[in-house]
Amino acid sequence: MVSRLTRVEIEITLLSGGSLAGESLSETDLSEIDFKHANLERCDLRYADLRNTDLSGALLGGANLGGANLTGANLHSADFHDCDLRWSKLVSVEAKSVNFHGTGLLESDLSSGNFDGADFSSSDLRRAIARDASFVGTDFQKANLAKADFSGSNLSGSLFSGANKYGTVMP
Repeated sequence: MVSRLTRVEIEITLLSGGSLAGESLSETDLSEIDFKHANLERCDLRYADLRNTDLSGALLGGANLGGANLTGANLHSADFHDCDLRWSKLVSVEAKSVNFHGTGLLESDLSSGNFDGADFSSSDLRRAIARDASFVGTDFQKANLAKADFSGSNLSGSLFSGANKYGTVMP
């Protein structure tokens, strides 16, 4: 049996500048932890509680965050490329300039967040809820936006070349 890191062990690893890459942290309460610039690549964070965390500048490439709750998190300039964020909550997040390239966000909730300048190119946002959010200058090129709901959101200056917008609700 593989032992899992405790919250204290996770915080000690972060404070000492260590990496959490590849760790299994699923279903763990990680709320309000400072993950600024942390290496969380390929981590299993399914259904983790990441509310109000600081993930600014963090590396999460290839991580599985399916069903995770990131409500109120600071994601500024984080790298989520090729992540699994299906069914996750990104409500009221600060996500300026975040790299979501190639990320799966099927049926995720991105409502009331700030995603200005983010890169969602080649991502899967089918049936995502993205109401009352800001996506100014955001890249959605070649993204699958089928049946996503952007009601009340600001999409000015965003790029949609090659995106699938079938049934998408635009503001």
